[in-house]
Amino acid sequence: MTKTESEFIPAYLSLHKRGELSAHAETALARLEACDLCARYCRVNRRQTVKGVVCRTGEQAVVHSFGPHHGEEDPLRDWRGAMA
Repeated sequence: MTKTESEFIPAYLSLHKRGELSAHAETALARLEACDLCARYCRVNRRQTVKGVVCRTGEQAVVHSFGPHHGEEDPLRDWRGAMA
């Protein structure tokens, strides 16, 4: 059974309702102090500086777009990888 758009509840609202959202936010902020949020694991304290940060993103990342993710497209799932 799939949910319709009117039944969909974003994950952050579910976390807030259960009283868990603030703990998730605190964990995310703590991870910025020795950043391991991307595959480059630069371990720079993004709460203090962007010097040495590979992604050049400080404490306040900017979200340029968002949307639902319903799985990968066939070319990305191919056993040979994308653009195979």
